[in-house]
Amino acid sequence: MFSRPRQNVSIVEYAQRLRDEREQKRSNLDERHRHLFDIIATRLGIERTEVEDNVLDSQNSHIMDQFFISDGTQYLVFFYQEPEPENNQNGADSYRPGLSPYAVRTGTNTQKPTKPKVIIADLQEQSLRGICLCFLRNSKKTVISGQNIVNEVFFYTFECNTDPLLQALSRSIADIYLPYLQTSETTWGKLTGSDNNQMIKVDFISRLNNFVATLNSAQESINERILLKPCDKIDLTQIQNTADYISIASNSESLASIEETMKIWIKQMEQVLAESEQIRREADNIGPRAELDYWKKRMTKFNFLLDQIKGQDVKAVLTILQTAKSKLIQQWKLLDGKITDAANEAKDNVRYLYTLEKFCEPLYNSDPVGMLECIPGLINAVRMIHSISRYYNTSERMTSLFVKITNQMITTSKMYITENHTQTVWSQDQAHLISKLRDCIKLNDEYQRCFQSTKNKLASNPSERPFDFSEMYIFGKFDSFVRRCEKIIDMFGTINLYSHLADSKIEGISPFFSKFNMIITSMKKKDYDFLDQRKQDVDSDLDDFRRSIADLHSNINEFLDKYFNAIRNTERSLTALKRFEKLHLPNIGLNEKYAKILQQYSKDLDSVAKIYQKNSKEPLISRDLPPTAGRIMWARQLYMRIQQPMDIFVANKTILQYPEAKKIIKNYNQL
Repeated sequence: MFSRPRQNVSIVEYAQRLRDEREQKRSNLDERHRHLFDIIATRLGIERTEVEDNVLDSQNSHIMDQFFISDGTQYLVFFYQEPEPENNQNGADSYRPGLSPYAVRTGTNTQKPTKPKVIIADLQEQSLRGICLCFLRNSKKTVISGQNIVNEVFFYTFECNTDPLLQALSRSIADIYLPYLQTSETTWGKLTGSDNNQMIKVDFISRLNNFVATLNSAQESINERILLKPCDKIDLTQIQNTADYISIASNSESLASIEETMKIWIKQMEQVLAESEQIRREADNIGPRAELDYWKKRMTKFNFLLDQIKGQDVKAVLTILQTAKSKLIQQWKLLDGKITDAANEAKDNVRYLYTLEKFCEPLYNSDPVGMLECIPGLINAVRMIHSISRYYNTSERMTSLFVKITNQMITTSKMYITENHTQTVWSQDQAHLISKLRDCIKLNDEYQRCFQSTKNKLASNPSERPFDFSEMYIFGKFDSFVRRCEKIIDMFGTINLYSHLADSKIEGISPFFSKFNMIITSMKKKDYDFLDQRKQDVDSDLDDFRRSIADLHSNINEFLDKYFNAIRNTERSLTALKRFEKLHLPNIGLNEKYAKILQQYSKDLDSVAKIYQKNSKEPLISRDLPPTAGRIMWARQLYMRIQQPMDIFVANKTILQYPEAKKIIKNYNQL
């Protein structure tokens, strides 16, 4: 805003000067400025002239010109909010400016509401308390003109009138931009297309999700900070010298008030320490980022408390109590030491967990195949924390960290299998699904292999801290998930095996295919997540599926036995078995039945040999055939009777391995 008028300038003259300056600035406005003002007015639901007057009165109006020129500013930010009072102190509350220190503690606002105004924000000097209206340039190199401003400048807005700034920004990204980016196929420009580009998009969205989580975590830290209750009866800021301290310490009423304040502080600090020592309640599927978030919040809480302990109010109270030789001093010192230790612990743990952050990125942004090459580095980073961290290297904390790593691997594996929860195990191509399931199994194998390799190296080096952790606790969930994946692979392998029943032309086989279809339909109707390794119903139903398939298989065996036993002719028996072979079902006794046919064929050979020996000189031939032609036809009929079955035997190499086969072939050749 403009400065106050000097004493030798009248109010009327000063007002006229302001009007002249405003009109001078207005004469320099062009269609670019008015384009921005129109957008702001539309967003706020006010007249453009009001926006224009507010901006021209703003002391930062010159910033607009820097937004339009080449190599100027990348962004131009407007705030629509109540003007800050002139006596506002920057140190009052940087989180929500405009509130006094007392208002922070009590939740009351001492400022009277005034009409909001549009100002050009200098982000180094001003804080958002209302609505933010931001314009962004595509490129700083491009001069913004009236012709290209529509294509070169983009508008973004969010507000924190009722919500804190971080929460407002988080909600804006999470509720608007993330859903749009996740569902839009046309927004990504050159990134639309190949699998590699798809991974770039997935990585970007993952990082944006992480940023939202960071904003929410920071907001939670702010909400959970502990404010020491102010001393209500004595104004500590008025204490100037030693005499003032002595005066308060020697006054019983004043000293009692100070001691009461100290008791409240001690109670507050004891509560913070008690809460910090409670067993953490966490979801059983959180990843390693949650560990860093936890210690960041803890560090923020204790550091904020330490800042207050080092503040002037606490120092003044301590000096008064020391002067009065109060017994509360010893109790305070003990708590002060514990708070300091807790702050140092949190700070140290955050420092080491930050080194792990980049190694954990693939757990969130990649897939089981991409994770494989990152696992050795991740395990080594955990080893370094275990070896050199001052506080974090306990078996309990390291085991908990490994469990969170395992959790995230499982979570990402499930997203990989279900294509970010858009597909089920039934809606995908079986071969593609099974390939992804095997990728997850391979990830678990590599994870445990790297862990064991590192563990063995540490065990062989006496100077290193060993990996003395519960492997069952660390890998148990992943092993359960892998067993579930293997069962699903087995289920689909079985389904694929028995699906050949649909193509069979064998008479009487269709009821078995109908029964098979009923089994599959029953499994598809299950409404639970097949990949949730914690659901025992899935294991129970998969066991029922295997039993049902076993019963079906037994019924097919019985059907085959009856079908085969009803045929007495060798050639027809072989034809029937060939049709059953096309089912590609294992363990239905085909080889045993081929062996029986061999025995029958051996008898056929003996029968043909006897017929030939008995009738070869005077064979029974048709009367209308010449003797020679009749003999040839008679011999050919006998030959066909033994040749066609032999062709089938020769094609089945397994049958020819039977001991009886060699004797039969010898007899066949002799015949």
